[in-house]
Parts: sequence; structure tokens; C-alpha cells
Amino acid sequence: MLRLWNKFEDLNNKLYLFPLLLHYITQKGHTYVIKDEKPYKTYDNITMNDIIEAKNICHEEYECLLDKQQKGMILQKERFSLEKYYYAQIFNVYLEDIDLGFMKKHYNKIGVYYNNRDFIDYWYNGFEENTKHGNKFDNQNKFHRMKCIQDVILELGFDNLDCKVEKKDFDKNISDMLKLINSNFRMLFGMKKAEVDNLIKIYKVGDTNNKPILGFINKLIGEYGYKIKAIWKAKYNKKTKKMDSSIITHYKINILEILNKE
Repeated sequence: MLRLWNKFEDLNNKLYLFPLLLHYITQKGHTYVIKDEKPYKTYDNITMNDIIEAKNICHEEYECLLDKQQKGMILQKERFSLEKYYYAQIFNVYLEDIDLGFMKKHYNKIGVYYNNRDFIDYWYNGFEENTKHGNKFDNQNKFHRMKCIQDVILELGFDNLDCKVEKKDFDKNISDMLKLINSNFRMLFGMKKAEVDNLIKIYKVGDTNNKPILGFINKLIGEYGYKIKAIWKAKYNKKTKKMDSSIITHYKINILEILNKE
């Protein structure tokens, strides 16, 4: 019950609470001022440079620091070393290779790795309420999210994560996919109604320019490690007898580059 209440408060804080508070303030005849203050960096923030410059640690040191963290005794610089170790292990790189180029691609993407791992397991094995990690509420919330992502992928015509869908079928399926984005769906992913409504308004059935829709879909499934990419084919010009243009023939689901360890 406590977790449900916290989720309710989280949704209100992000989408409804503050605008409603300002409305009631003015309704009661009061005024307010919103100060444009620069945010301050707190001690707990971890930046890319903090991770890059952190000390490289071995597995034994990692276990020791993990124990200190669980006891609330860890130092900030030690937390940076832990983060660096996480990135190296999860993305299968050497600690020495974690530089600015690596961090720009992988920063804050650890959650994508875990989402992808859980989603693949869900896609092929279904959902088990009694999982090894987390509690019933967290697992149910995770399940509903993954089911929504799976429904989106299936509605677009992808029977599995490795197949291709012809462009004409993909374009036709978009309208059915958009029907999935109801109020429950939006609340689950913290979406604003106006954002989805505007997206639906600009889409027309059979429209070949589906870049905005595709961007929306890829942002959604990107949190689970996937991206839908267009497959292009060169078109032969009979007059010039040259390959002078390309057309989209299919769409395919690709795993994100940061997760591809091949």
C-alpha cells in the first residue's frame, strides 16, 4: 500500500500537483512568484568526469565497497569507483577503456541494460509473479510496462524480435498501434496527454512520412534496448540507367548498439 501511495504521489508531482496548486492559489485571491534560480550541484550527484577519473578497482575491492555501501559507510569517491566498475561489467569493457567517448554513449544506460534483459526473458518465457528480485508491486509494475511494449511491437506487425515488416504493412499498422496509447498507458509511462494527442493529430492513415511516429516509438522501446530501423533499397532509374535514389522497403527491430556485444 505504501508503494502504491508513493507511486500516486510521484505521478501527481510530475503531472498534476503543481499546476493544480497554482490554480487554487489564484482562485483564493492570492498571488505567487516563481523565482528563476540556478540549480545547485549536490554532493550526491555523479557526473561522467567523476566516473572517468575514479580509481580502478578489482573484484575484491568491489565486494568490500559494496559491503560499505550497504552499511552506509561508503565515501563519495568510493561510490564513483563502484559506478565505474558497474559500467565496465555491464557493458563488457576494461576499466581502462572508460573514457569520455564511452561515457557519452553509455551514461545513465545501465537501466536500459536491465530492462532489455528482463524484457527478453518476458518475451520468450512470460511473467512470473514470484521473481528472485523485487517485490510484488514492483514486479507487477514492471510486467505491465513490458506487456505494453510487447503489444506495441506486435501491433506494428513484428511477430518476433528478429523479423521484418514490409513498409506498406508497417504504415497501415500504425493507426492500430496508436489506439493502445490510452490513459492507463500514458500513466504507466508518465506521458502527458497533450503530447500523445498532438502526435495522433499529425498522423494520417497511409501517410508515408512517419518519422514523428517512428521517433515516438523508438523513444518508447529504446528504454528496453531496441530501435526500429528502416531498410533501404536502391532504386534504378531507367532513363539515366543509374541507381539514383533509395526507397524504404522494410522495417526491422535492432538491438541498441550499446547492448550489442558481438
